Amino acid sequence: MKDVTLATWLSLAGQLGLLILFLRSLRRTLVEGWCWFWAVLDLWLVTLVVGHLNLLSLIFAPLMLASEIGLPQDIISNIRTGSTLHDIGKLCVPAEILSKPGKLSEMEFSIIKSHPQVGYDIIKRIEFPDIVAQMIVQHHERLDGSGYPYGLSDRDIIIEAKIIAVADVVEAMSSHRPYRPALGIEKAIDEINMNKGTLYDETVVDLCTRLFKEKRFKFD
Repeated sequence: MKDVTLATWLSLAGQLGLLILFLRSLRRTLVEGWCWFWAVLDLWLVTLVVGHLNLLSLIFAPLMLASEIGLPQDIISNIRTGSTLHDIGKLCVPAEILSKPGKLSEMEFSIIKSHPQVGYDIIKRIEFPDIVAQMIVQHHERLDGSGYPYGLSDRDIIIEAKIIAVADVVEAMSSHRPYRPALGIEKAIDEINMNKGTLYDETVVDLCTRLFKEKRFKFD
């Protein structure tokens, strides 16, 4: 386990406050509330074990992108849910794989790649809008069909999943991983721009670049 700094604990405390607000605002089923709770708890554990992500930022970045695109409020609300739950399928991935410092074996990577489908299967059994399950299963799909689990191409990928995909890549590259240090936001922005129109949606990439460079959004 990497050292947990005061900043990390403060971040987790802030995320707990956000979770409480989410649970208070939920008007659906009790099961949904528990699903939010376990998804956020799982991501906190990954943060402590491998320094995986700042949940607040990974929720707010897609919301800001969706707002910039001009999507309706109900779609933005669904993106908030999808952003929070997009990696819930990793609940079924062994911690030793998530925290492995070296290169993953082919079998280990296949287990990692199963998490969008596992997440989809979890969410489909709960009273969520169908679009949330689609975001979860599609967030690793790429425009050229090279993504997973289904190898979908541009027209078959929903805009909500395209938004989460770009935010997820930027966060992942700019954050610490067990097998490498953080690469930094500049390299992450270079990556999405180098592959916009091929892997990532052009409009989403352009807005994401502006969000970080002009509006100075940060993954703290």
